[in-house]
Amino acid sequence: MTATTMALFVNRGQVPAPDPIAQAARFKAYPRTVALEKYPGPQVFAPGQNTVSLRYDDYVPPLPTRAEFQPTIPDTVHTDFILYLFGNGALLMRNSGETIDRFTWGPAPSRAGDPSLAATNRE
Repeated sequence: MTATTMALFVNRGQVPAPDPIAQAARFKAYPRTVALEKYPGPQVFAPGQNTVSLRYDDYVPPLPTRAEFQPTIPDTVHTDFILYLFGNGALLMRNSGETIDRFTWGPAPSRAGDPSLAATNRE
């Protein structure tokens, strides 16, 4: 994650805030750990389709203030994986670097005062 004010929800459960880490010269990451369980539930991933929702409290127009996508975790994933979250997309990878799923979302529709949900595309 790259925003301290982004709320992350996995299967409708909010994931606790990240631990602070040292800032790099031009980028600051905020890692969060989410469990991988046999069955899906709030705040945990499971094999099959999962729902991830994001809420950005410090967004910069035209980026959206909210996004939601459904990554599918293969039954063959029994170890840790990495989910990178960006202002305009997400990337789910195995620790080996192999891409599992990728999502993008564009600028939010322009509606005054509306914290709009971005249209999400699976690549």
